[in-house]
Amino acid sequence: MRPAFRAALPYIIVLLLPALFITTSVRLAFNALPLYLYGFQRYGASERTGIAPGDLEQVARELIAYFNSDREALAVRTRVGGVERELFSDREVAHMRDVHGLVQGFFRWQAATLVAVGVYVAGGFALRGRAFAGELGWALFWGGALTLGLFVVFAAGVTVGFSRLFLLFHLVGFSNQLWVLDPSRDYLVMLFPAGFWFDAALAVAVATALLAALAVVVGLVLTRAQRARLRRLRAAADG
Repeated sequence: MRPAFRAALPYIIVLLLPALFITTSVRLAFNALPLYLYGFQRYGASERTGIAPGDLEQVARELIAYFNSDREALAVRTRVGGVERELFSDREVAHMRDVHGLVQGFFRWQAATLVAVGVYVAGGFALRGRAFAGELGWALFWGGALTLGLFVVFAAGVTVGFSRLFLLFHLVGFSNQLWVLDPSRDYLVMLFPAGFWFDAALAVAVATALLAALAVVVGLVLTRAQRARLRRLRAAADG
């Protein structure tokens, strides 16, 4: 390993950790059935759509399966007012194709950063043994601290106006206007109103902050343990 890259590696990991924590939280949110059911209940999805709660749960399960598959087209049949039908219109299906690509991108980033950090940790301990703990602790601490700083910035942005951030996300994340839907007839909007996405964003932010806080704590423990170990080694050498 070249010395320059070896010296830069901990800093690279510090920058990768926020991406790992954020994408992991996003992946957990998109796969969390309780989050879907909570949103459906809180925002009256059954009353708004005419879909029974039990059928709504099946819709949520099919959406989760879709996000984790390589299928481009979403097909969900359920009972609306007691009549079985295709739930989403062609426009909604086309928009969900774009959402699927975006979500899969988050999933790929999560897998890539997880592998990179895992290789760094495994390789560090394999090559340097216990001496690597101090460097790992430093990287975890500052990676967690950087993530917490981003959390504060996000919280401030949400406080100023979540609706503006939500609109900006759509303008940046999608190259078309398929996401402009009619809440009086499009079931995606009836199932997932703006309030649902605010709650989901909050859940992602909190999960990310918890992962970051855990990294900070583990980083402090490892750093202090390594310093104590070095003091013992010096004391033994002096003795």
